[in-house]
Amino acid sequence: MSGGVSGLVGLGVTGASYLTVTRGQAEQFDRQVTRKLTANGSAYDRLIAIASDFGSVYAIVGAASVLASSGRKALAREVAVSGLAAWGLAQSVKPLVKRTRPYTDANAVRLVAVPQGSSWPSGHTAVATAVAMSVARHTTTANRVLCGVYVSAVGVSRIRVGVHYASDILAGAGVGLIAAALSRKPR
Repeated sequence: MSGGVSGLVGLGVTGASYLTVTRGQAEQFDRQVTRKLTANGSAYDRLIAIASDFGSVYAIVGAASVLASSGRKALAREVAVSGLAAWGLAQSVKPLVKRTRPYTDANAVRLVAVPQGSSWPSGHTAVATAVAMSVARHTTTANRVLCGVYVSAVGVSRIRVGVHYASDILAGAGVGLIAAALSRKPR
């Protein structure tokens, strides 16, 4: 997907999430998904909480460092720029929707440290999406599938650990697409 197309898709997804959340049209769907993904404890909850951090600023630094040390310096820069852009963009739009977190109002259990800011959008999902989009441009089809699995795992984990709703995850993915498109260097 070209940068322009992915950026437009990101705008559409983020905008649709914003409208459904602010109009109260996402509540039932979000609560159903939250209930399903947080209903029972799991022996894997600790691993899921760790996986959740693969969308953090630390993940950007880790991914960029690994890429740079393996000789992929241009890709390392692209990952760092797109990931940081996604984080900054997600943080800058959080005040648009002052949404509480699932652990405060949907009987979800919080399995990670108390996050800052609004639940909408998911900054971790934004980062994971931007990083994955940057890497996917430079790899094989099989590895692109792994990039999609990575983004999905981070998104689902953020719901499982009790800090985001599904519509927050969708908005975060949209923000990540926008950030990746804006920070993309032509090949």
